[in-house]
Amino acid sequence: MKKKLINQLINIEVEAVAYFSAKSMANPIIIDLEYSKASIPIGAKGYVGQNDGLPDRAFGKIYHDNARLWVQQDLANITLRAAEILFEHHNWKLKVMDSLRVIEAQEAMQSVVKENNWSEDYVSPPGAGAHPRAMAIDIVPLDAVSGADVDMGSAFDHFGTRSNRDFVDFCNDVEKNSKITSNRRALVEAMLMAADELGLIDKLYFLPSEWWDYRFTEDVWSQYPALSDADLPEHMRIMPKK
Repeated sequence: MKKKLINQLINIEVEAVAYFSAKSMANPIIIDLEYSKASIPIGAKGYVGQNDGLPDRAFGKIYHDNARLWVQQDLANITLRAAEILFEHHNWKLKVMDSLRVIEAQEAMQSVVKENNWSEDYVSPPGAGAHPRAMAIDIVPLDAVSGADVDMGSAFDHFGTRSNRDFVDFCNDVEKNSKITSNRRALVEAMLMAADELGLIDKLYFLPSEWWDYRFTEDVWSQYPALSDADLPEHMRIMPKK
């Protein structure tokens, strides 16, 4: 079973280059593997976090410097097609933040939460959910001209209700609230359109608490085992060597 799942994993960065080259398109996919980055300390120059008392990139560096981003092939194909749709209709690029999150990575994230006495509502127990099966993907849209993040009402990995998909009261500016809601809807619609074209719409699920998280339904991902780093071939491993 594990071998079957590993054989379904693809490097989305490599796949994106091939996909968009075949269409003679500029590649609108940007890989920005979040947990390969150092944390942003509170009070640091330029810090603009939205979380009360902690940075938005709260987990800090979990993966090693050269970690690559692995995604289950069907979910990767949905994401690539969605990126194409978003570029064509909104002039957005799509920044991919995370997908395969092995059991050891979940353990590391849970440790950060416990050490700081943060709420565990936004962290899955090790081995749980779609991420350790590469059947969840975290995506953030960018303006293709400026390169700035599209306003989605909260930062990626924000701990709080602003990240909820049904949150609407972002500020007192009615027009701005409407624009954020429209941006979120555009991302959902692109993923739905892509999944429908590929005959996978019944498999796609939107995590209610995180606007950036798109995954397969539990009846799909639960058929596969959660992966640990040791289950992966050496070139696919993402955790630092001990």
